[in-house]
Amino acid sequence: MKKILTLGLMIIVCFACKKQNNTPTTIATDGRPTGNVIATANIIEGSVPVDKANGNAQIFYDNGSLKLYLYNFSTTNGPDLHVYLATAANAATFIDLGLLKSTTGNQVYNISGNPSFITYKFVIIWCKQFGVYFGGGQWM
Repeated sequence: MKKILTLGLMIIVCFACKKQNNTPTTIATDGRPTGNVIATANIIEGSVPVDKANGNAQIFYDNGSLKLYLYNFSTTNGPDLHVYLATAANAATFIDLGLLKSTTGNQVYNISGNPSFITYKFVIIWCKQFGVYFGGGQWM
């Protein structure tokens, strides 16, 4: 009975995320940053079948600042989707880079400070409103 209730709650949360599709769907066309690539990751979908993010990510050191570049990127839509640098895929400790710019396309995010990518070893797409993992990857 407990498993059925847990499964039911997961389904409700996932479909609730779908009802308010407020992330833009126009293709993002941010250009690739210049500078040195210091980390790369492949973004793969989460375990919940309806919430999927795929693509690639790179961290650039660009003219004295750090930037995250998402490319060949796509995700299913949902409300309040954020881009996080996190210590684990569950987003327990993270740096919020802001709202996802679009569900598809190439996107650049500024990274404040100088975080350790050994500590913040994941890039993840997270539905902040409902605490749902859409996908992510670990730096290589």
